[in-house]
Amino acid sequence: MAARRKKKHRSKAPKPRPRVVIESFTEADAIRWSEAGEAGRRFQALWSSDLAYQRSLIADQIKAALLGAAEPFKFEDWQRVGRYKFALTPLSVAGSLKYVGGRFNIADIDHTRFPPFPALYLALDRETAMQEVLGQDAAAGGKMDALDLALAKPDAIFNVPVRADLRSVLDLRKPDLLQPFVELIKDFTIDESIHAIARAHGQPPLTVIRTTEELLKSVFDENWRRMPAQFGVPSSSQIIGQLAADAGIEGIIFPSKFNAKPNIAVFPRNLTGGSFVELTGAIPEGVKIRRLDATTAGALA
Repeated sequence: MAARRKKKHRSKAPKPRPRVVIESFTEADAIRWSEAGEAGRRFQALWSSDLAYQRSLIADQIKAALLGAAEPFKFEDWQRVGRYKFALTPLSVAGSLKYVGGRFNIADIDHTRFPPFPALYLALDRETAMQEVLGQDAAAGGKMDALDLALAKPDAIFNVPVRADLRSVLDLRKPDLLQPFVELIKDFTIDESIHAIARAHGQPPLTVIRTTEELLKSVFDENWRRMPAQFGVPSSSQIIGQLAADAGIEGIIFPSKFNAKPNIAVFPRNLTGGSFVELTGAIPEGVKIRRLDATTAGALA
């Protein structure tokens, strides 16, 4: 009787992981975008300069309107989130001065026309802070979550609790307080020559902001980075940040686009008197500066 042959157990080959295409384009696309981009940059620079000039004519009134809308603000147990390599300097604002900056501060756009200024970004809780830092919905899950899309590992992120006592904060959750500012800018005009350039390049009809609703819609544009990155001019939110910082305001409160919970952008250069942001809870021994105030702001830039 013939011996039975033993069955060979072959290990199954691993299934190939599906490829994920983030973006694709052709060489012709790149050339077309470059040509259109140069024309767009010239147009946006002209329009931005014209609006900046009109704001400069009423600079003192704008400053007074924004200061009149500012209020004191205190909080406890909010969160600061960042990349792990900066864990020993959690209150540093150096990251806000990279690339084009943050939603309410300006970085490397054009140092001559738009001087950079930093901001410290904080959120009510860790989930909100993670979403803002990673630029994605951290709760979305799925095959590619926020960490994947941000090219970050879960253990490459730190979070620390913070508290603050600020004397002058602009709260964008209270649109009525912004009405005096809108009253100042609603009568701005757009020169016909700028309208003509816009039409020649297929731009949508140009308008100026006339209501608080229009102002907030512009400030909370999800694609706010497009203006500084593609055209070299600040976004509406960055302009509001610049005006507030120039007025001496210490921070701007704004709702998260992900869950409407509050965030704050603190302008460390404006911290005066007893205003501060401070780390709380158990802090690693290597952290040298635990309090951001008028005496430490320069060391954390």
